[in-house]
Amino acid sequence: MAIFETTKSIIAPTTTSKNSDISGQTQKPSVLAKLRAYQTQGENEKLCLRTLREYLQVLTNWKKRYTPQSPDEEADPRYSEACRMLECTQYMVEQLTTSPQKERTALVEGMMQDNKITLLQEHLQNIKKEDK
Repeated sequence: MAIFETTKSIIAPTTTSKNSDISGQTQKPSVLAKLRAYQTQGENEKLCLRTLREYLQVLTNWKKRYTPQSPDEEADPRYSEACRMLECTQYMVEQLTTSPQKERTALVEGMMQDNKITLLQEHLQNIKKEDK
């Protein structure tokens, strides 16, 4: 029975936390690891802010440029996108420029999740190509 228990403990996967060593004791993240995380967060925050500001500028331009001239005129898809996304984008830019760190971090993590920021950058590149 003792051999079975020993073999079982060798084969069974062990679970350790991210910050634990081989003995299972918890370690504090190193100063270097904290600095890297902070730099990455700062870089991601700048990327999000730059991309959102660029998108905000496009939306503002579209709302002015493609406003229907009469109530009977069908709205341009760019005007519709501007109406739909302008307020939300303004809010996110405001959050990134005025909110406390914790809220900015949550917003940036949400934007980085599932490559949302990358998709927005690609959308902006497509817009630039269409405008040429």
